[in-house]
Amino acid sequence: MYVWHGYRRVRLRVGSIVRRALVPGVCVAAAFVGWCWLVRRVVPGGRWSWFAAQVAAALAGYVVIAGTILVPRADRARVWRRLGLARAEAPREGGSP
Repeated sequence: MYVWHGYRRVRLRVGSIVRRALVPGVCVAAAFVGWCWLVRRVVPGGRWSWFAAQVAAALAGYVVIAGTILVPRADRARVWRRLGLARAEAPREGGSP
C-alpha cells in the first residue's frame, strides 16, 4: 500500500521507494531476529530475572542495529554530540562567528 501510494500520489519510482524504505526495514528485522536468537542461546532462561536480562539485551541490540541502519549519519553524529560522547565540530573558516 505504501509503495502504491508513493507511486500514484508523489510520482516516486517504485525502485527508489523499495531501496529507501523497504530494504533497510527488512535488513533491520533480519539482524534483530539474529540478535534475539543469539541472546536466547547465550543468556539462560528459566527465571524471571534471566528473562528480564534477555529482554534488556534484545532492546539494547535493537537500539544499536536500528540506530546504525535507519538513522542517517548526520543525525547519529548530532545525538552523540548532544550526549557528550563525541567532539563538537570545529568552526569552519570563513564562516560567521
